[in-house]
Amino acid sequence: MRLFLLGFFFSLNLWAQSVTVIYQGQPEQTEPELRSVVYKMAIQKLIKEQMAAQNLDLVAYETAFEKKFSTWFAGIEAKRRVEWKDKPDLEALVAQEKLTSRESFAGLEKLLKRTTIKKFAAHPVELNKWEMVLEAEVDSRLLSLHHQRMLEDNKSFRKLFVRVQMDTQNFTWTDLQLKDASDFTSVVEAEWLKWFEANAPADVEEVVLCDATCRLSLEAWEVQDEKSMKSFVSPELVGSLLLTVNLNVEKDLIRSNASDTKMNHSGGVILHDLNTKRVLFWADLPKETQVIKTSEQKSFNSLLASYVYKYPLSQLLDAKNQVARSVSLTNSMTVKVMGASHLGQVMQFLNWMRVKGAGIQAQGKLDSFSQNEAKILFFFRGSENKFKALVSGSSELESELGRPLTVTELGPELIITLGEKQKQ
Repeated sequence: MRLFLLGFFFSLNLWAQSVTVIYQGQPEQTEPELRSVVYKMAIQKLIKEQMAAQNLDLVAYETAFEKKFSTWFAGIEAKRRVEWKDKPDLEALVAQEKLTSRESFAGLEKLLKRTTIKKFAAHPVELNKWEMVLEAEVDSRLLSLHHQRMLEDNKSFRKLFVRVQMDTQNFTWTDLQLKDASDFTSVVEAEWLKWFEANAPADVEEVVLCDATCRLSLEAWEVQDEKSMKSFVSPELVGSLLLTVNLNVEKDLIRSNASDTKMNHSGGVILHDLNTKRVLFWADLPKETQVIKTSEQKSFNSLLASYVYKYPLSQLLDAKNQVARSVSLTNSMTVKVMGASHLGQVMQFLNWMRVKGAGIQAQGKLDSFSQNEAKILFFFRGSENKFKALVSGSSELESELGRPLTVTELGPELIITLGEKQKQ
């Protein structure tokens, strides 16, 4: 047994790579800060060495990475510059945001199966110099996929996050001899991920599970409304989609007996654009009853998990197909229409914008309508200046509405004021 264990640990070490990083720190940096910086440097070095070991083109990868990252970060930077415009250290803040966003965009740590810091210590002689020896195992399959995705052309969406929210009735997870919901849902999510890998949406770079970092980012995202998304920034979520599967599982106490346990299932599926909070797709799940004929706990859990996995697959396919019909809208603006005599005029304006704004994928949503005033929230791709130019080129719109109009800018809003109807 001892020889077997020694051989087992030896074989594990064959798969682990080790790198050494030397870093010249600054006097004001604390040891935890230094440790974090050097750890990230070590991971980058490790990934590059492994790419070379797998004969992956590192130069092509780095060129593609910089191009994709610059395009992706441009939207974040634009929002931050508006948010921080009055701060004296604006450039330093933007530089730090770029560094943080780069780490999120790369996601290199997710390519590692495990890591071990074998050494982290200050240099015995030279001041502020630190050394780290990091040992880690790189997932070669994920690394190859990551490399391939970076070299591919840009797709409409960066990631599709898959999240399950499960509510139980008349039973608890401890009744299934599990610690918490994640012990059950993680198994189901992993199977859905495999399903998506076999049925990958063409316009998404990567399908991933919503992990702890994703769920933490969603806490801030969920309290926003569509208007506030104009200024909301979360690098983890930018340019991505969220597919949430809401499941309600109820143990039917009335109809269950000693030999048969009946579990009632219901719920729904919803697909969000994380840039704008637009709902791209939603569907209710039909109410169904599952009969489980076993009293053995592991078998019971397995049968329940298998059913839960299959239960929403038809709706997941519909959501996946909807992705191909959607585009990523990166910007938004509120337009206020003053002087509209009836809702039909507002809808006429919305239809005109949909046609004339096709080049920037302009999509409007009526936010409110009252006497002589309507608020419309527009989502679109590209810069605000292009959108403003489209709305402000009012001669065509005047002809469409049969009313003279003026366009003014008031803070974050455009105001369209309609005059009296033109005489024939």
